[in-house]
Amino acid sequence: GLWLFIDMGRATDHAVALLIVCCPCALGLATPLAVTVAIGRAARRGLLIKGGEALEVLAKPGFLLLDKTGTLTRGATRMMSWWGDESLKPLVLVLEKNSSHPIAKAIVDHLGDELPAVDHDAITVESVLQTTGGGIEGTIAGRRLIIGSPGFVQGRGVAISEACERALKDVLDRTHTPILVAGDMTCHAVIGCSDPIREDAATAIASFRNMGYEIGIASGDHARVVQSIAQQLCVSDASAQGEMSPEDKLQRVRFLSNDRAVVMVGDGINDAAALSASRVGIAVAGSAEASLAAADVHVSAPGLSPLVDLITASRRTVRTIRIALIASLCYNALAAGLAMAGLIGPLVAAILMPISSFTVLTLALTARTFGD
Repeated sequence: GLWLFIDMGRATDHAVALLIVCCPCALGLATPLAVTVAIGRAARRGLLIKGGEALEVLAKPGFLLLDKTGTLTRGATRMMSWWGDESLKPLVLVLEKNSSHPIAKAIVDHLGDELPAVDHDAITVESVLQTTGGGIEGTIAGRRLIIGSPGFVQGRGVAISEACERALKDVLDRTHTPILVAGDMTCHAVIGCSDPIREDAATAIASFRNMGYEIGIASGDHARVVQSIAQQLCVSDASAQGEMSPEDKLQRVRFLSNDRAVVMVGDGINDAAALSASRVGIAVAGSAEASLAAADVHVSAPGLSPLVDLITASRRTVRTIRIALIASLCYNALAAGLAMAGLIGPLVAAILMPISSFTVLTLALTARTFGD
């Protein structure tokens, strides 16, 4: 306004220069440029991220809730033992073929090798009902079978004999996952399955904790097995819960979300609801389609180390955005001051204006976000 009283022509030139240099192009480009570059680099490393919000959330410490099977463990479940009525093995083999659960697959693989002569077509499956996170039941060869976790089988009113209880305790003492086989409402067999912990799990959890994350485990496996895994990974007993249904996992995510950002990591169908409800859901390698659809991030590489890289890179991305915003603000403030002082005209302003955008672009492309 002061230039109007000095020289109308110069006032117009300075006003035009001010308008040019104050263009917020760089400010508007800073965030989307950095996020787009980071997401592209992440994809080349097998980390598929649906949106930039996930990077922002992961950059800040929160609560990291981990599924056990396939996430903390290798997902290479093996059947280790069978106690009980051997005549039920062919029926269990045929019925479990109707389930996609990793434990069911392990049982089918083991019994298939043990009983190669079984004629599957000769065993009639009359009905099948699978309960996610629990087990499978059905009528097969005229017998009613219930196969699943102890809680699931006992919840169906099945009687557990003392011998079955002893076999169950023996499986748990070896920290194997117990599966009960009930026929005609009585437990006749106990199966023990094992899934080893991933080699990088302990190191990764230590890294998460150093980054400020609280760690928890939510699993459908038996509570004693989950507690054993937690102890090996230095996760507190209070933060490790087993025998959780999909609804239990969902409720836990909602409860934890009351006062912090929750990042859920899982791979199974029973994790889908919790993944969707969490602030950021991460589906690991080998995840079921339902989990992939619900998650914000898909990690295609095996193990937990890629998650450490993801969080580290998210922090670098947010840092790059902040630097770009500060650079843009400093440029605008300096250029605006020069324009108001009459030290630069429209032509110089037009030359200077793209520099800020070029600076933001350079920062985004040269930043070491995902290591490229």
